[in-house]
Amino acid sequence: MKFRIERDVLADVVTWVSRTLPSRVPFPALAGVLVEAGEDGVSFTTTTQDTWSHNRADAVIGEPGTALISGRLLVEIARSLPAQPVSFALQTSGRVEVTCGASSFLLPTLPGDEYPPLPDLPQAVGSVDAGVFAAAVAQVAVASASPDERNHAYAGIRMEIEPDGRLTLAATDRYRLAVRELPWEPLAADQPIAVTIPGREFLEATKAFADAGTVTVHLGEAETSLSLTAGSRQTGLRLMDSANFPKFRSLLPTQFVSQPEIEVGALKEALKRVSLVLHQDSAV
Repeated sequence: MKFRIERDVLADVVTWVSRTLPSRVPFPALAGVLVEAGEDGVSFTTTTQDTWSHNRADAVIGEPGTALISGRLLVEIARSLPAQPVSFALQTSGRVEVTCGASSFLLPTLPGDEYPPLPDLPQAVGSVDAGVFAAAVAQVAVASASPDERNHAYAGIRMEIEPDGRLTLAATDRYRLAVRELPWEPLAADQPIAVTIPGREFLEATKAFADAGTVTVHLGEAETSLSLTAGSRQTGLRLMDSANFPKFRSLLPTQFVSQPEIEVGALKEALKRVSLVLHQDSAV
């Protein structure tokens, strides 16, 4: 494996995929970034097994090949290099030589045969404005429960898609319920879709695409995983069992006795002041 890539491109790509490097690794291979050089450029992949990220960049390929390199170390090196082209070369010893200007590193590789295979990219079911999508997920995520919750369904975010172009997000921890609807551009689905996505991971994934313009949502027929793509960037998440997520629509009233309108900023400031004299878990 031999290739040359611009330093800024390298730093951007490896930093982006490093989001799904696990903080605790059950086996050494998961601590690595899978680097694959081919005819269409070089790709970088990371995974926790439940989430994964993949990104591709243009590069001058000298020799196709694959190497699994320590992810945290590669990120730190990429950020510290001078603004010059960076060369990678896999040595016969199994180490990867990284050269940039007068700087040179010889990095050990991790056992690539232990790296878990990732699911193929599922069919695209629709697209949505990336910034609006990220903001909507953030709005409902505040009502989702901690992943430590015994009933794991409450740690998820429900996503329901209608063929007519409506996308609904919902989350609840049994005490709060947040629901957000937003416009959606269906691409393939002709039937309603409902899946439950791990809340914390979904929030982080959509944040990573917030500046992408438009994000495409992919969902497999078995509905075991969901992927988000924009350009060369791809993130995937394993889905949760949807059977236990509460039927939230029956909890939403359709008629109201009164319906006041309050300026959001003023309400937030008032709640901050009141909260100063509240005990934990007290009601307002």
